[in-house]
Amino acid sequence: MKDRKICILWIGAHPDDETQVGGTLAKFARSGHRVVICVVSKAEKGHMDIPPDELVKIRDKEMAEAAKILGAEYYGNLGLPDQEVFVTNELVHQLTEVMRQVSPDIVITHWERDYSPDHINTSIAVTHAVLTSQNPCYKTETPGHWVQRLYYADTSHGLDFEPDFWIDISDTIEIKLRAFAAHKSQMEWLGIGGRDPLETARVHARFRGIQANTMYAEAFRSTRRGQFVHAELGYAASLTTPP
Repeated sequence: MKDRKICILWIGAHPDDETQVGGTLAKFARSGHRVVICVVSKAEKGHMDIPPDELVKIRDKEMAEAAKILGAEYYGNLGLPDQEVFVTNELVHQLTEVMRQVSPDIVITHWERDYSPDHINTSIAVTHAVLTSQNPCYKTETPGHWVQRLYYADTSHGLDFEPDFWIDISDTIEIKLRAFAAHKSQMEWLGIGGRDPLETARVHARFRGIQANTMYAEAFRSTRRGQFVHAELGYAASLTTPP
């Protein structure tokens, strides 16, 4: 099974949230695995000056470019309003259909105690959808699919995130930052107060690298819902060692 190619699906609340796991996505893509990115919100409120209708198009284009840099496929945007992502039956249904269409072995999403309500609700809805995706009695257009593993990504804004494991991204840190920089509309937004978003991302990856005894790293938590989703199920023994 070591040579088997796998599929990883990242589901984030906004375009640019994939930066949390950009080094890992690039690492798997470079190894020949399939990487897919799905975004929940239009993120139309993410700029002080650009009108929402215009910003939606800009951010979608930026997301497509960032995915290309990472070596990932861009599934698309589910179209929910920014800062209005809630856990609803409709969202769970949409996410279930995404998982069944993509057929990922691994799903990664936000940590359920992330700083942003959009992130938190995306996390809860994704976890719900991982479970409904495997249930043949839960009907969508596409037949059921069993997600082998579910992981939650680190957040640069949460102070109490305790990782289960780390991924060495020393060889993909520059790809991660280049993909992040593709979100040009956000460099100004996230740089309010003189902050440098790219430097912040690099420093955070260095911090996790120090913890993992490597140069740069990204950190993750596995699901605690072992009776439903087994974090180390089947052929993929560990996300830390890509097949």
